[in-house]
Amino acid sequence: MKAIYCITNKITGKRYIGSALDFYGRKRTHLSKLRRGVHHSPYLQRSWDKYKEENFDFIVLELVEKREDLIQREQWWIDNTPSEYNACKIAGSSLGIKRRPETKEKLKLANLGKKHPEWRNEIKSKAQGGENHWQYGKKMPDAVKKKKSDSLKKLYETGFHPRHKEIIQMTLEGKELESWKSIKEAADKLGFSADSISNNLCKRSKTAHGYKWKYKN
Repeated sequence: MKAIYCITNKITGKRYIGSALDFYGRKRTHLSKLRRGVHHSPYLQRSWDKYKEENFDFIVLELVEKREDLIQREQWWIDNTPSEYNACKIAGSSLGIKRRPETKEKLKLANLGKKHPEWRNEIKSKAQGGENHWQYGKKMPDAVKKKKSDSLKKLYETGFHPRHKEIIQMTLEGKELESWKSIKEAADKLGFSADSISNNLCKRSKTAHGYKWKYKN
């Protein structure tokens, strides 16, 4: 049964919203993970542990006829109704979900080079753009700005431009996966943020898009 469903806390009213090709199969999976304490949503897992299984209901919100409509309908429900237990507010995405390193590696290798369809990009843009972006309205401290500026100036004085230098994409364990002519090429081909890759290359972050990056030479 293809459906949009929710897991509702009968005491607080908070909900987790999801979609499934087989609602009953998905329900069994949720129950198994929640009972073992390994659910991908930490918010739902903590609440489940606190209020206990008997205080949660699985409810079908909408039956969906076509498989290809599931994600779009799930997104509509997330956008228009409370979904406090969803670790990610983008239907079908893994943003906000913490995975084990070995699981991340399998997903990365399977999706290397793939891009999201346009309708999915529009959803992400609305969810993360403008005032919805996590950095909206935040200002970088002057000391941090100056440190960043001074570092870049030193690099450019040597004739070096980080975005035009060949880079290597690696797994979290340090295994080399792909070589790219520049940050821009990697970002464009993989649909990643060039700034995120640059931050990892400059050691301002530990990873970028689930990978480690380094300059070739």
